[in-house]
Amino acid sequence: MMILALPFSVAYRRSALTAHPGWNPVDVEVIGTRVVTAYATGAGEAKPATLYYRAEAEVRYIAGGSPFDVWLPASRPTPDRAELEMWLSDKKGRFATVLWNPKRPGEGEVKLHSDIGSHFAEFD
Repeated sequence: MMILALPFSVAYRRSALTAHPGWNPVDVEVIGTRVVTAYATGAGEAKPATLYYRAEAEVRYIAGGSPFDVWLPASRPTPDRAELEMWLSDKKGRFATVLWNPKRPGEGEVKLHSDIGSHFAEFD
């Protein structure tokens, strides 16, 4: 039972950020990147919380006729901050694609373009 549940949960997590039918793509330049704390899990008396981090990218784009300068998610959460920072170290000034929500144009997700394959890259 656990073997069947694991592949399903991995596939679900991967598709959770990328399944946005009807969201519009736009090519953008990345202004900056950062690593932020996404959430914490497992805090209790016997063990400390595990922090999860995610990459964000500052991007500028026009959507629905309005300009946006926003920080948007660029990765799934991970507990490995050092690897995430290393992955982001060469992203400033690179181009990316934003998928933005036509109902809320300031809401979106970023796909950072890179030649380096990584499990942090979205929309692979």
